[in-house]
Amino acid sequence: MDEIQSYFATLASNAASTLRARHPSMPADALSVANTGQQAQMTGWQAVAVHPLQSLETGYQAVVRRLTATASGDDARKDAEHQALSRFFLLTTDKPRLLNVDDDGIDADLRRWPLIDDELDAIKSRLHLARRLINEPSADRSPLGEMGTVVDRAVSLLMRMAPGKSTDAMAPELQKAAKYLGFPDNTEPADIARRWIYERQNVSQRDDLLALADELESKLVRPLSDPGNVVASSRSLYNISAFYLYRLMHRFHGGSSIEAMTHAIKQEASGLVTGSMHPAQLEWLCAWHEKQIAALGEQLDNLSRKLQAKFGRPGPVLRFYLKGGRAMFTALGTPRLGTNDWDTGVLIDPELPAEAWYTAFAAVNDTVIKTLDELRYGYTELLYGNKAALAAPATATLAAVVPRDEDEEPNEYTLAGAQAEALAEAAQDTRAPQSQLTLMSMAGLQAAASGTARPTGINGELIDIGISTRSSVELREHWAHVTVTKTKGVSGALVPVPQLGFFVDDFSTILRDAVETPETVDRKLAKRLDRLGLVLQSGGDAITGVVAEKLARLKQQVPKTIGALKPVDSTAEGRLQIWTLDALLESLDVDAPGHRSWGEALDTYVASLVTSGQLYDERSDVLRSIWARISDELESASDKGANARKLLGVFTGTRALVSTIVKDLKRLEIAFGMPDLGKPLPTGAWELVSNIVTALAPTPRHVTGANATVAIVGAFAARLHLLHAGLSSELADGTWPVEQIELELWLTPSSLPQSVQILNQLATRLGSLAGRIDTKTVGEAESAVLLVIPKPGVVSPATVIEDSQPVLATVSVVDASLRSGQVNDSINGWPVTPARVLALRFLEAAAAAEDYGIRQLRRNSMKLIVNEILGRQLE
Repeated sequence: MDEIQSYFATLASNAASTLRARHPSMPADALSVANTGQQAQMTGWQAVAVHPLQSLETGYQAVVRRLTATASGDDARKDAEHQALSRFFLLTTDKPRLLNVDDDGIDADLRRWPLIDDELDAIKSRLHLARRLINEPSADRSPLGEMGTVVDRAVSLLMRMAPGKSTDAMAPELQKAAKYLGFPDNTEPADIARRWIYERQNVSQRDDLLALADELESKLVRPLSDPGNVVASSRSLYNISAFYLYRLMHRFHGGSSIEAMTHAIKQEASGLVTGSMHPAQLEWLCAWHEKQIAALGEQLDNLSRKLQAKFGRPGPVLRFYLKGGRAMFTALGTPRLGTNDWDTGVLIDPELPAEAWYTAFAAVNDTVIKTLDELRYGYTELLYGNKAALAAPATATLAAVVPRDEDEEPNEYTLAGAQAEALAEAAQDTRAPQSQLTLMSMAGLQAAASGTARPTGINGELIDIGISTRSSVELREHWAHVTVTKTKGVSGALVPVPQLGFFVDDFSTILRDAVETPETVDRKLAKRLDRLGLVLQSGGDAITGVVAEKLARLKQQVPKTIGALKPVDSTAEGRLQIWTLDALLESLDVDAPGHRSWGEALDTYVASLVTSGQLYDERSDVLRSIWARISDELESASDKGANARKLLGVFTGTRALVSTIVKDLKRLEIAFGMPDLGKPLPTGAWELVSNIVTALAPTPRHVTGANATVAIVGAFAARLHLLHAGLSSELADGTWPVEQIELELWLTPSSLPQSVQILNQLATRLGSLAGRIDTKTVGEAESAVLLVIPKPGVVSPATVIEDSQPVLATVSVVDASLRSGQVNDSINGWPVTPARVLALRFLEAAAAAEDYGIRQLRRNSMKLIVNEILGRQLE
């Protein structure tokens, strides 16, 4: 066993020892960690029962949704989805395959070199062809010529396996191949192949040719193909709903055929080996990762420019950036403080049409797969080139387990990737070995020999790359808000990282999620608060400039609140107050014409909370409950955690405020008669709403003379779809409330200048209701909106936030060309936005919502439409 294989064996042994010390009551076999062979693999669903183009056969989706409907929790739901999908598809793991985009201008560079394992197979085939030609001569091919091609391609492949061209940085078998070729550092690849052919040009006898083929087999092809030539695996996972995950890692085995390793222990073991593979003292290791990420960023920038030109887009169509703690510290100018693996993300413009988006995805997919294929060997070359730093006696120090920071929550890639891999492992044939036997762990060999379940895979993570899927909220959210800058890392390489505001939003999401379920909070939350404080205290314009913009906007929107609060925009607490208030108001769209009166009432209410000390009350039960769980972790801070407690108070206070707002909106929903939606004879408030919609919803063409269409949109449209499907309104619990009856008026471009006149004419249709409502048109052209406002006493919602003029309905003007091709549904004789379009609107609204609570409600509205309306239509 050479130095590098010994190094990984030591990492595995140390991880197993740590697991046994932590879990003394568990069987040792279930805590076993061993080094094993490395591979390039991809995992995805393979169509079997349903052909992808059977567009009328969508019933399987309804079956899957029905079988997963009762699963509680994300993990249980994903397991149930896997079991249900397995009725129709096979979850397969195989060698990586490229999608090969169809435009030569885009993929010319990608097609230049095949994947390394594919090229190895091609070289073996060439040698086999040469042997065949020795025994079966051909007029147009010679065996020596084919063997010359083998050498030529082998030299090119060797350059890819060892780009540094140093035999000292090669694995032992690769060194043999290089020495056979006479591979000194100063020889050009073309010279090597020509010299080999020149020296053997007179070989022509059958026995001599066979001996030469045997020589090539033993001294070149077999050493090139040795599984020990690479100490990293690449993995592509296509069975995760929110993103496609690509990973460079070192693979270990966990557990055995005697005792399986549990999923929780696998996660812990993966954290141990990952931490130990990124020792902070090895700056050359950090520098290598930085340079690879910077280089991939350049590749994707170039690809983005090609795609931008192909699609005729005004700006870039791809964004690539480093994520997580390493990105945060790099953005703060302290990259050396980053630890563990390197997580990155790729965004593809969600506004691209479907065909263009998937063309872009194919190009990104192939670029990433090709890059990781090369980096498997680049990482190997790096370690062999620095083997002295990893060899004994340094091994005891460097390989001592430095676990993933125990205050660090496993990221989404780690969690989703582990589950996706676990499902893939469960689906694999237990008898088929998944790596070369010569390097397989003992547990793996025993399983392969006996046909028993294989040990689980444990990942020492190096680089993760996630591509957000086209239908994910995260893609639209991040595309709208993430600005990428290139910042110097440890090595001096320019690394693409998000501006600091991204981390404020990211930590805010994590912390608000924790505040929603305080009973699940653990000590890891303390580090989140600490890091958020670091970001907020940054003096860079990415924070101070953004805070200044937000404060100026707040002074216009909620002057009473800002006057009472007086946030200090130079402190972390003050900046967070400004940040979260602005996020909430932007999510609620308080500047919209239909919300202005309510926005003024909200300002008065929040100002009163500030004055009474209730807005950010550090004595609240929720804050005290959370603080009791995390305060010990902050005792060593210079301020004993005082600043962290203030930041936590902003989140608990914001959560309470959002809760009050949502409850108020639900009171409005009730006051507007939504519980009576299904009654055949409308009464009370529902009668008023019904009459308003009936008057406004039919096309006003005969009233205005304009070519126009009206469509019901928003939460009210979602409730009508539930009604039409005969489903209970209780399914809408946890979704965005019907705060207003929202309608769109589609006008042709020629009619848009007359928007105000047309809306005023439309309002005359409400004349019979003049004793109960008022109407008002505000704005001009495409910004014009008709407001329907109940007279005092007509609607009495008894809300906490007292709006003297609650808006019951709005009619907004829309350019009809933006809705071309949309065919509205008819429910109760009213034109209603179709379910699929409505789901996409809620998806966009969720992505635009900067406040966590508002985003979740709108996300749930999207899920309601997808699961309960569209899902049932698939039967």
